[in-house]
This record gives sequence, C-alpha cells and structure tokens, in this order.
Amino acid sequence: MTMKRRLLLPVCAALLACGGCVLPIPTTHVAAPSIQGQVIHANTGAPIDLAGVLVEGHKEASVLTARDGRFSTDQITRTKPFWVWWPFGGDEMKEVTVKVARPGYEKVKQKVAWYPKSQFVVSLPQPIALHPKSHEKLAEEASARLGQ
Repeated sequence: MTMKRRLLLPVCAALLACGGCVLPIPTTHVAAPSIQGQVIHANTGAPIDLAGVLVEGHKEASVLTARDGRFSTDQITRTKPFWVWWPFGGDEMKEVTVKVARPGYEKVKQKVAWYPKSQFVVSLPQPIALHPKSHEKLAEEASARLGQ
C-alpha cells in the first residue's frame, strides 16, 4: 500500500464517522463572484466613465466603467486538488472588497457579501458614489508630484 493511501484511508474513515468525506477529485470553486454595478458622481448623480473597479485580492477581475458608469467584473474560480463532502455545512456568507478609483475623485472601498455555493453573480443594489476631490487637495497632490 502506498504512503498516500495509508494517509487517505484514516482521514476518510474519520470524516465518514463524522458525516463527511475527502476524495482526491479535483474541483473548481468560486473565489470571487462576478460583480455588477454602477459608479456615479456623489453630488450630481451623473454616471462616471473610465473609473477603475478592482476586486481586492483578484487583480485579474479589474475593469473600467462604461459611458453609463456601469461595470461587470469577471467571476474568479480556483481549482482544489480534492473534493470535500460535508452534509452539515451550509452556504456560509463571505465578503469581498471592491475598490473604485478615478483621477479627481476620492477612492472608495465597498464590502460585498455573497454566498459562494449558490451566488455566482452579485448585482449591487445601489450605485457606488465617488466624491470629487477639493481644489486644495488636487493642488496639494500636483505639487507633491512636481517635488515642491
């Protein structure tokens, strides 16, 4: 009997006794859902185009908003080398953080709650509002870039 089998059998036996099982079957799971929403100007409600939207920890899901301020990130999946079956586990809620940035506006971070086993797309119920930076802050940033 190989070393892997000697280790796998006691683990599976223990999990079966508790009502679960680990099988050496590769599985794919959702690491971050597709997130759909809109970015607007906080004062006027006008859509903001070309704002960068990033799912924290998943830079491959970054997008720019369209002319109407809307965006849709890609769903991120990961593969595990094993499959865990656990009949008592539900679909626990998780959170991802969405970051939004646009030159001339304050950056925004927003938490998005989702259920990984059953929710693959999250549509934000409210637009993400960006506040414009003050003239003083813009001048301060410009002088810092120039090294003054």
